[in-house]
Amino acid sequence: MSENQHPAPEPAGPGQPAQPDPPLATARPPAPAMPVIRPGEMYDGPPHPLVDGVSPTIGWQKQPEARGGPVFVIIARTRLGTLRAAGRFPLTEDGWDQAWQALVKANPVAAGKAWAVLAARAASASQPGGPPPPYLPTPIYPPARVGRTSRSAVASLVLGIIALPLAFDFGAGIIFAIPAVILGLVALGTIRQTGAAGRGLAIAGLTLGIAALAFAVFVFAVLFVACSSPAGC
Repeated sequence: MSENQHPAPEPAGPGQPAQPDPPLATARPPAPAMPVIRPGEMYDGPPHPLVDGVSPTIGWQKQPEARGGPVFVIIARTRLGTLRAAGRFPLTEDGWDQAWQALVKANPVAAGKAWAVLAARAASASQPGGPPPPYLPTPIYPPARVGRTSRSAVASLVLGIIALPLAFDFGAGIIFAIPAVILGLVALGTIRQTGAAGRGLAIAGLTLGIAALAFAVFVFAVLFVACSSPAGC
């Protein structure tokens, strides 16, 4: 008999305890293929369960990129009937395998139902006219700057230039200063949203309008005090 061979266990004799069978090697059950997440199944808010009506179950959830982005989740239903994420895993093959093993350990019945749903989804995806492509996070790009200068900014600057020398006449200064201030504020808001050019013009028109308005009020106050005195205007 070679060194690598072992004798077979002899049957137990009378009065001797029976020898147990050698333990079988247990392997972790494999996870099914990672599901294809369809458009409309990844949204802001509560997690999306793959199988509803059981708790816990498995699914996925959309998260902000600052918190790691979309993830696979183990979903539990609270006493109030709402869904909450009891465990989060990366939206990758390894993350799916970890989430699946967690589901098998927590709720084997839900794992069996989820397996059936995954098989049905895979079959429908292989047929012509099946579901649309999987969910992919949409990149967010900053708005492109527009070359056209804001007309409100130009108008604010023109009115501010006119209003400043007319501030000695209270009525004329007010007529031009107030529109200059309003158009300057409107231009700044529009430029912030659309990225149009002319921010410097809007700031200049707004500044001239405020200065003209303040000077006109000052002139009016001086004339009012002077006319109210016993000497009169």
